[in-house]
Amino acid sequence: MAKNPLGKTRKVDDPYAVFEHPMAGWKWKVLKTYQLPKNEKQYARWFVAASSPHTHGSDEYGDTYLAELLDQQVVCTYASPEFIEQYREDPRIHPRMTA
Repeated sequence: MAKNPLGKTRKVDDPYAVFEHPMAGWKWKVLKTYQLPKNEKQYARWFVAASSPHTHGSDEYGDTYLAELLDQQVVCTYASPEFIEQYREDPRIHPRMTA
């Protein structure tokens, strides 16, 4: 079985990727993914540090469903080389990458 290169939790200042909803002011820093992209199904989840206008500059940590994140008008404003390598061919993620 292949090992997930994004499966080790990173610190909030060194995320695998950052997704933002520019109009709403939300930001999700991807700190860990639980599966390889090819194995992610409907209820795939990522561990994130999320911030919004309601968190007053701080982050809230927790899992988010990938589908719920991608249902919004988010763009990927940062992607680490490891993240790009894993999601380069993923049609759900690649078109959102601006970084």
